[in-house]
Amino acid sequence: MLFTLVEKIFIREMATINDSNPRKAPLDSFSSAWKEWKPLLECVSYVNKFQLV
Repeated sequence: MLFTLVEKIFIREMATINDSNPRKAPLDSFSSAWKEWKPLLECVSYVNKFQLV
């Protein structure tokens, strides 16, 4: 549930980045956003592991 919410926010952020700077390559936007979001996604997946047990 929490991971799905984070994924939705991440996808919305990606759409915002691509809309705000259309000349910037989408891959550059994605990689910079991924660096910011990766720790959060890892944290959420870590929490989800404990919820499944």
